[in-house]
Amino acid sequence: MTRTGRTAERVLPALGLAVVLAGAATVGVLPDPPPPPRPAAAVEVPVRGTVLGCTAFRGRDARFRSTTAAVPGSSGPSVVRPVRPAGAGDTVVVDGPGAVGLAAWRVETSEAGAAMTACPAPRTSWWFAGAGGGLDHRSEIVLTNVDEGPAVVDVDLVGTSGPVDEAALRGVTVPGGGSRVVPVVDVAPRSDEVAVHVTTSQGRVVAQVRDTVRSVQARSSVGIEWLPPAAPPATDVRVVGLVGGADRRTLLVTNPSDRQALVAIQVVTRDGAFVPTGAEEVSVDPGSVAAVDLTRAVGSAVAAVRLRSDTEILGAVRSQAGSDIQYAGTADVATGYLAAPAGGRRTTLVLQAADQPTGATATAWSTRGRRLETQGLSVPPSGLATWALPPDAAYVLLEPDTGRGDLVAAVVASGPGVAGMPLTEVPTTVLQPEVRMRTEEAPQG
Repeated sequence: MTRTGRTAERVLPALGLAVVLAGAATVGVLPDPPPPPRPAAAVEVPVRGTVLGCTAFRGRDARFRSTTAAVPGSSGPSVVRPVRPAGAGDTVVVDGPGAVGLAAWRVETSEAGAAMTACPAPRTSWWFAGAGGGLDHRSEIVLTNVDEGPAVVDVDLVGTSGPVDEAALRGVTVPGGGSRVVPVVDVAPRSDEVAVHVTTSQGRVVAQVRDTVRSVQARSSVGIEWLPPAAPPATDVRVVGLVGGADRRTLLVTNPSDRQALVAIQVVTRDGAFVPTGAEEVSVDPGSVAAVDLTRAVGSAVAAVRLRSDTEILGAVRSQAGSDIQYAGTADVATGYLAAPAGGRRTTLVLQAADQPTGATATAWSTRGRRLETQGLSVPPSGLATWALPPDAAYVLLEPDTGRGDLVAAVVASGPGVAGMPLTEVPTTVLQPEVRMRTEEAPQG
């Protein structure tokens, strides 16, 4: 996250100065000084540099891919190329001259299931919902520093019984070009449901959370997934991208505030939106997490959830299919081009609207940079729209309709295992202050 400041000149009010000339009746008044220059307006310019980071997670096998998407100002669609960790380290950094339209991600499949996540740009604040430090549910927070200088990080955890007060989570130093792994079980043992907030007091990091859940039916089977980064807490939250074919659904509502939260729940499917019977609303204590069983309400359909509260909250839904897990999170509202990989044998794009109709144009691309198919999608108010990507798609690029309602989007994948992630913004432009030369006339002697 980048903060820009504006420096305003402090101009003292001019005092009118009267001069009386001896022996004359004429009184002269000096003119006021010229007004101060107006602050320079910010202008949009093409992105000149983008650095994206992932972690290889201690050398575990994963497929890292990157590409340049076909967006205005880019060099056009490129071949989807593999990216490997640099040297002996476990940090994967994607950089290059083609900054406009650059996207990168990791997709992994194993006996434990499937998982997918974006390789995002570093920033100073991250939110995650759905972590755990219990016996059957464990997460590891991975902090990656893609910059040269060290970063200093604070990690705040909120569980079902309240905030976690742990000195080891304060002032965590991540060296330049390195990573730190924080197992949740080490700092919050016996905490099955935990929300995570990562902030930096120095530098920036890429924060990611790898989650594992042991199956109740087959305790030797473990599902894996990377928690999707969540949009900051809000009073109107849309949890998009619940994978189809799940056996169990658990809604996780986090209240990070110091006030009681009363949260209204709405389930959204392609057939419409409805309030789930028996789970119409949930009360969440201050600084805690509440879990709600939505298995019967949602069923096996591809779906989304909308939460409305009187105080700011986070939301996520964990779906379990067999022994594998998938998370739907709170995505940011689309403001530009978005992209996500296709994973598994079947990948579905999911779009969710708020109170106004909206839509987008979606294009599926191959690993060779070839356009496979383009689809226009319309989303009704408080509704859902889906599109099954072509089987040989490598990724999907989404262009939201301008001038229409708010839109959030995700992809869900199945076979083998289940996985999903929200679409992330593809860099195209950045705001840059307009530089103006200031000239002043020399005073007259």
